[in-house]
Amino acid sequence: MVSLSSVQKRIVEAPLSEFVQVLASAGSGKTRVLTERIRYILKNTKCYGVIAATSTNKAAQEVKVRLSDSNEVSDEHG
Repeated sequence: MVSLSSVQKRIVEAPLSEFVQVLASAGSGKTRVLTERIRYILKNTKCYGVIAATSTNKAAQEVKVRLSDSNEVSDEHG
């Protein structure tokens, strides 16, 4: 896991039975938190997929890039 603040770590490791919505200012680490939450979900469940929403195409692309080294992640839909 990348370096996270205590607040970011609490969000990433929130109970898997809960949905998480992160609203924060620019440059606060939202994309990092989303990426690490996806890794956490894939590592700790038997799910076959995760749906994640970002507010920009740039953030979505960055999540893809950051997850590209993960064996559990595939990009089936571009």
